[in-house]
Amino acid sequence: MTIINWSKKIFWFIIEPFFPFGRNLVKKLGYNPYPPRQVFALGFLNKNNNQAELEKHLYSQNFIINKVAWVDEGEIMSLRLLDGFEHQYHLRLFKDGEIRGHYELTPEYSPLGHLHDKETTAKTEEFKKILGNFLIS
Repeated sequence: MTIINWSKKIFWFIIEPFFPFGRNLVKKLGYNPYPPRQVFALGFLNKNNNQAELEKHLYSQNFIINKVAWVDEGEIMSLRLLDGFEHQYHLRLFKDGEIRGHYELTPEYSPLGHLHDKETTAKTEEFKKILGNFLIS
């Protein structure tokens, strides 16, 4: 990792606890760069499973809580799997059981690239492998 990326990592470590406050403040002030739910729908949580079981499965796949993320309407879970420092797999679960996910730049590596969805892609097949029987189409 370069010295610049180490500096970014340290910076985000320091501001991460304050991020939810700032995010919620700008939302209340009317800034909302995304639709109510971002694109990249994958399907729904299998009725034979619940949120806790899905979270346990994803934690076993090295997913972690995504603290530095926008909160979509109806979202009840946001987890990410880091792919190095620059990219992440980001999964969301919603109240109605819908699961959405995308592959994107991490906000730590490129805050503006992340905010403007630069390099954001579906990676649907990878998500289907990760989710296995937890996902139904």
